[in-house]
Amino acid sequence: MQIINQLGLMLRANVLNQLSAKVKLASRHHSPARFTAALTGIDNRERDLANRFRTGRLSVEQLQRQATRLALQDVTLYSVRPANGGAPKPARLQPVENARAFHAVLRRAYREADPSQKRALYPLVTRDSLRDQARRMLADAFWQGHLSAPEDLKVQLRTLARMEAAEQDTLQVRLPALQRQGVKEIVDFIAARQPEGPDEASAPLRRRLQQVAAELGLAIEPALGSHARATTPDAAVPQWAGPLPSLVTLADAFWRGDSRLHDYGTLSNTVNGIVSQWLEGEPSDHTLPEKRCRRTFEVLEYIRQHAPRATLPGATAVSALLERHAGRIEQQAVDQLIAAGGTLPPPPNDTGSGGSSEA
Repeated sequence: MQIINQLGLMLRANVLNQLSAKVKLASRHHSPARFTAALTGIDNRERDLANRFRTGRLSVEQLQRQATRLALQDVTLYSVRPANGGAPKPARLQPVENARAFHAVLRRAYREADPSQKRALYPLVTRDSLRDQARRMLADAFWQGHLSAPEDLKVQLRTLARMEAAEQDTLQVRLPALQRQGVKEIVDFIAARQPEGPDEASAPLRRRLQQVAAELGLAIEPALGSHARATTPDAAVPQWAGPLPSLVTLADAFWRGDSRLHDYGTLSNTVNGIVSQWLEGEPSDHTLPEKRCRRTFEVLEYIRQHAPRATLPGATAVSALLERHAGRIEQQAVDQLIAAGGTLPPPPNDTGSGGSSEA
């Protein structure tokens, strides 16, 4: 049966030129020639996506969907085979690597795009975007039950913590402390994204997360024992005690229909206030306009990315309202940056294919 499967993959890879078959063949029946063929196929597909985006044949949303599929191929190709000779680890068990490969595809499209396209894609190619994407994908993979083995979850937690720590401390002086703190933050992030639904459905996963946290010497925030978000569409609109909401509160309030935030002036002032708060203590030099612009895009992208998973009444209209307001706020931020003599910076330098770089 294994020989028949291999022959089928060879037919699809060599005759039908299917990229997925090339990747599976190289992953399951490794040889230098097969690996090179699969790697070349991924690179060609990545180049094609960048070209189609640059020429207007792909929207940002379509590019993201295509990049998600291509990232899976990249991670599958680079999956390490266990020492006992078993099958390589499935891509669904490697959400952090998936996020990194996804990010690499978008960065390539960004480099080759024109200025207006770069403006639209910029919020998705920053280092902060990679961190947030990796955290979301790791949390989703856990709550979907893919990381059922504690060791698989620990590997992903440590991989992401190393990646985040390396971004913060390029001299590697504080890496161990940053990694420990990063693991704690990521575990709390996963706990806070407990999905809505009956408590008994998530109970086994909650226990597993608590077990892993205990093994790592961590304590999980109390929110893990109950849903952090309301589970009914008519839940009360969250309020905030201080003058400015947190990002979580801001996103929840907007999507739950807080009429204050549906007013352009209120939303704009709130976003600008959060950005100003973030930038307190930053030096007032030539880099400040760029930081303000980047942070503005990131706040709005956070709201977009935290739309309710379940379709609520009027959600489409609220989404359209957000895009109208966000477009004006983003354009204002860009205009201010240009007026200050700045330009949108390039994303971080690539270190090669997403799946091949070391965390």
